[in-house]
Amino acid sequence: MSGIMVHEPMRSSSSAFQMISSMPSPIITTATKYPSSVSSASHDMFMFASLLTSSSSSSSSSSSLSAENRDDENSSSPPSSLAEQILHDFHASKLSFRIIVIGNGAILESTSPLGPTFKPSISPKSGERLITFANMDASLEFHVKVDEIAKIVFVVSQSNDQQQQQQSRRVARFINANGIPICSLLLAETTKEGEAWFENMMETYGNEVVM
Repeated sequence: MSGIMVHEPMRSSSSAFQMISSMPSPIITTATKYPSSVSSASHDMFMFASLLTSSSSSSSSSSSLSAENRDDENSSSPPSSLAEQILHDFHASKLSFRIIVIGNGAILESTSPLGPTFKPSISPKSGERLITFANMDASLEFHVKVDEIAKIVFVVSQSNDQQQQQQSRRVARFINANGIPICSLLLAETTKEGEAWFENMMETYGNEVVM
């Protein structure tokens, strides 16, 4: 039969029997068995299907590792500072915020949840600690230099909308050691859930948090 190794003992003479007895024990290996009716072409198809199965398993394993890497990127480790803890609270709320960054000669505003990515890191160029927020497709990335934050102020104010109706504005201002604003996070949601979250932040940390 093709693919099978058969060893038949010689029984015709005692000398042959003694010769076989004195030989070391054979090493038996398991060979893949194919029916004698299987043609060469069918055998090739079988091997090709086996390779596809192996490749699929390897691909699934690689996908699992990639998913684990993404989980590691967003895995929560203990915050290294109070500023990082507060930033993480903003991320964990899953609420939308109006991100306002005022630079020299430019103002950037964008409304987005602060996630799903929340990634602490060290800048390879400056050695500064960074917190990176990014949305699902990374079309928005928001980097905050944690050690630059000297104070966070939570403010609730009243303003009139376009219909001249009063509405509450809830904003957290991040300020550096020179009193210059780094950025502001304005709560973009007017839901009861959003209001309760902001009130809880003020109760937990106070209206003004000095690092």
